[in-house]
Amino acid sequence: MIRKILEKGIFHSLVRNGVPVGDLKDSSGRFLGLDHLLKFALNKNVKGLPILSSKTHNNILGLKYLGDESAHNYLATVDMRDLIPQLPFIAIGFKEIARCL
Repeated sequence: MIRKILEKGIFHSLVRNGVPVGDLKDSSGRFLGLDHLLKFALNKNVKGLPILSSKTHNNILGLKYLGDESAHNYLATVDMRDLIPQLPFIAIGFKEIARCL
């Protein structure tokens, strides 16, 4: 759920700051995933600042890794003790994105 909120927040902040919706789709017409949206947010400047700072971007990638492992690696077990230390990074990411909405 947090991932979807993050994706939608980045999407809306990019569109509201001049990125055409078509640029947020891949060659098959599907919307870009979190990896690509994070790169866009890292490279898109609003009032001279990126939507996401590079530190926040890197820390969110760490949380994305945990989610991907939990969902796709049947040998890995990710529990709340693994996620809790990552939550401040998501909160900071939300604040950075909200600045551009």
